[in-house]
Formats: sequence, C-alpha cells, structure tokens
Amino acid sequence: MLTHSQAARMTKGTSFFVYLHVSASAMVWLLLAAAAASPLREPVLIVGGGPAGLSTAILLAKRGYSDITVVEKSPWREYFAASDPSSHTVSLTERGQLVLRTLDWDLAEAVRAHSLINAMSNVTHVGADGLCEQIAEKAAMVDSVALLSSGKLEKRHRGSSSSKELPKEAWQIPRHTLVRLLSRHLMRSYPGQVRLLTGREVVDVVPGTASEPHVGVLMRQRRGRSVYRESTCKAHLVIGADGRKSQVSQVLAKLNPERFSKIRPTLARPAGRNPSEDTPVCKTISLPAELDLQTAAGPQRLAADTFATLQSPEERVHAVIYAAPRAGARHRSAVIVAPAEHRLMEERDPRRVADALADAFPQLRGVVWSAREVVRYARRRAVDVDGCHYMSHCWCSWRGKESGDSRGYVAILGEATRGLHYLSTHGLDAALEDVLYLDAVLQASNHSLSRALPAFSKARVRQMRALTSLAAMHPHLPFPLGPTQPSLVSAVDFAVRWHLSRWMPFSSLIHPPVPCLLARADLTYEQVWRRACRTSGLLGFAAWMAEFSLAVGVLWLATGGVPAVEVEWTGERG
Repeated sequence: MLTHSQAARMTKGTSFFVYLHVSASAMVWLLLAAAAASPLREPVLIVGGGPAGLSTAILLAKRGYSDITVVEKSPWREYFAASDPSSHTVSLTERGQLVLRTLDWDLAEAVRAHSLINAMSNVTHVGADGLCEQIAEKAAMVDSVALLSSGKLEKRHRGSSSSKELPKEAWQIPRHTLVRLLSRHLMRSYPGQVRLLTGREVVDVVPGTASEPHVGVLMRQRRGRSVYRESTCKAHLVIGADGRKSQVSQVLAKLNPERFSKIRPTLARPAGRNPSEDTPVCKTISLPAELDLQTAAGPQRLAADTFATLQSPEERVHAVIYAAPRAGARHRSAVIVAPAEHRLMEERDPRRVADALADAFPQLRGVVWSAREVVRYARRRAVDVDGCHYMSHCWCSWRGKESGDSRGYVAILGEATRGLHYLSTHGLDAALEDVLYLDAVLQASNHSLSRALPAFSKARVRQMRALTSLAAMHPHLPFPLGPTQPSLVSAVDFAVRWHLSRWMPFSSLIHPPVPCLLARADLTYEQVWRRACRTSGLLGFAAWMAEFSLAVGVLWLATGGVPAVEVEWTGERG
C-alpha cells in the first residue's frame, strides 16, 4: 500500500502533468486563433491577369498571403496559347526592370532573355513613296544605344567597358510572352497559395455586410455562344488591375461618384494643330514573321531585331512594326494609328479590312495576312491615343456604423488608376511601380490594410498627376516617330534643354529633356515634373528677356538711335 507521503507526491506530479497538458492546449488554441485572424490568411481576389495583376499576386504570395485568386477575362486558350499571341509589344525600362528584380531575380533574367534589347537602336522609316531610310545603326554592330541623362547618345560596342553614366538597357517584349513568363513563375513558385481563373468577366462588386463581412465580386463565365454562368467570389481584399477600361473602377465610380472621379490635367493644347489630329485612335494586328517590305527601291527584309515605322500622310495612317528577338519565337505586331472615322477603324468586314490595309500601306502589298488575325482586327475596338487622366482615389473600404468592424477593402492599381497614351512606353513601368509602392506600404504598416491602402493611394495619386501632366504636355514622348510628330517648337525646346544642360556652368538649374529624365529610375515622376517645370520657367523667362531686348533694340533703331539732349544754362555762376 502507498503511504500518505507517496500518494501526495503522486497527486502533485499528476497535477503538474495535467497543468502542462492544459497549458499546451491553450497555447495551441491561441496560436490557431491568431493564425486564423492573421491578415495573411484572408482571401484576396485580383481582377486582371495582366502584368500588373500577376506581379501583385507574386508580391502577395511572396509576403505570405495564402488564399489568392487571380481572375482573367480572356479564355484559357487565348490566354496561354503561344501560337496565338496578343498583338501588342511593351517596353520595360529601368523602372520596370527594378520591380521584376525585386519580385525575383531569376524571373527578371528570364524576361530579359525573351526580350529585344534596345529596339530603338535599329529603326527603318518607310515613307509613303516606298523609300526606306535607316535611322540608326544595326543592332548587330552595336550592343546597345543608350541616351545618357545629359542627353548624349552613346553607343556601347562589343567588348567596351561599361560606363557608370549609362542607364540600364530597355527591354522590348511581346505582352503575351511577358504574361506567360509571369504566370508560369507564379504557379510554379506558389502552387498552394494562388489559383488562376480564366474566361471570367467581372460584372459587379457588392460591399460587405454585417452577416457577410467580405466584398462580393459577381463574375460571368461564357458557356457556349449565348449561355452565361454567373458566380460570386468573396474576398477580404479585392484588387482591380483590369487595365484601361477597368470594370472595378467603373463600379466604384457608380457606388461613390464623388470619391472616384477621372481628373484630366489642365494644360493648354498646342496651337495650330489640325482638330482631327486631336483624336487619333489605334488598333494592333499581328503580321507574318517573314515580312518583306515591297518598296520602290526593291524588297526590304526586316532583320530579327528591327522595328520599322511606316507612314502614309495622304491617308494619315501610321504603323509601327515590331520584330521578335529570336527566330524561334518570331513575332511581329503592327500598331496602326488613324483618325476615328478612318476606314481601317470603322470597318468590320475582314475582307474589306484586308483591302483597306493594302490601300493604306502600298508597301505591304503581297503580304499574306492571317485570316484569323484579320478577323480579330476587325472585331477589335479602337483605343484612343490622346486621353490622359488619373483617378482621384485608389481605394475604399466598408465598415459597420455601430461596430466599426471591417467589411472588406477594394483597391485599384496599374492602368485602372490612370489613362495614358496607348503607345506610351511608360504605362507598363508605372503599373509595375504601383506594385513596388504596395509592397512598401504593406511592409511599413505590418499588413494593416486600414493604414496601408490610404498611404498607397496618397502616394500614387500624386505620382500619377505628374505622369499624366507630362504625357499631356509632351504628346510626342511615346514615340519620336509617332503619330503626332513633334512640332518645330518642340524640336527646338528639346535641343535647347539638351545643350544647355550639358554646357551651362549652373547645369543644376537647367535640366535635360523630359525623355532623358524619365529614363532614370532614381527620380520619381513628381520630381521629373518639377524639374521640367523649373527648366520651362527659366527658359520662358530667358525668352521673355530676349523678346524684350529685341523690342528695345528695334525701337532704338526705328528712332535713329539715342537722341542727344541739349541743356541750356540760364543761371549765373556761383
């Protein structure tokens, strides 16, 4: 039998083990409750499977978000099929490359491997008469042609030492290829955290309620030709990255029109322009990889690393033809710009579209157009080139009036927050910079959306105001050979800023032209805008002083010089 002391010791030991078991169970329960309440476990829905949406998904998955859904409007085959690429080529400058390297270094290197480096180094301009003019040296002879911050054009030959002044190279890549690389990296690196739904179009966004504290997104999926299936997806955070014609932005503008409004920069239009030139529109079309330009000087075969500019002034039609960097992944796309009432923009019959293309570009006669691509071109809606605007806010939330509990958040980024020129080379860079800003505010707020999203909106609206103002003030920025050719005043302004910034002793007061400033990733768009305005003010004051001096000189010559003043002394001395 157990003695009293032995029984007491056994009871005390049993109580200790029971206490440990209860404490461990309570600790596990608290950890599970904390994990369940963590914002990283809340469902996130990203509308738009483009570069901005996929980059946002990669960022959130990298930060530990475990329930991410990406919704894309395009069907599965059209979204992933390499044989049916999207007719659009994008440019990644140092700004966009920095974002890709922040997401993943190997991802950035894969994008670079599929890109055409500095396509502007080999430009062929084809006039309406069919004659070709080589704008720059072939890329086979020069590794890259870089525009320095001072405005100087410097060529880096093979084997030459790199200069610290040289900005990073620009990458030209088909949009479809970029999307494919981003989606493949997303699904392979974060298989259990992200799912991708294609063929679903967002119809409406429903605010959360007390019984359902999540934002509802109503989606429509096509089943057959005229049959649609509707479904609703719930999420704590909805991110609208669905592009220029964002459905999420439109729904938010209807729910709260005072908060979500489009703001256009108030800048004077250049005088003396044709009114019809103020509203050009454009469409894109894929071209055969073996494209020959039949010119008056004979057939001109484009190299694999060339992009050409074609113009027909009589019809006021302009096209930019891109080429892919490799023979194994050849892709050519033409961006055709014309007035809104032009036959190429209004025609819906594919056969007549092919005839209109042949009439507008006699250099392309004999080209075998893909019937499927011509049909796509006929169905595709034209996009305006001019309209520049930005949204007044980039986020909203819903909370209970009495309890104050969160009922979901909605944020927009990328082209959903602004509208730039369709041919702008800075649209993708700005969209990817949104992802970098979102990463910074999430880090600073420890993933508190109530603090992160207001900070994100305040910072990005300020930058987008500056970017849209720059795009409106310099309509020829997207392409030096673009649809709106720079006027004589713009060309003189560019040359003056270029040379003065290089040779003036106080060069900190006179800054280089805007394209040179935009190429620098260390400057924000707001800083570029301030420097451009400061230089414009100084140049304007100098021009006013020159005009005043000229007027005084003309007046002096008109009056025959300074008249002598005769003084008659009538008084007496001393």
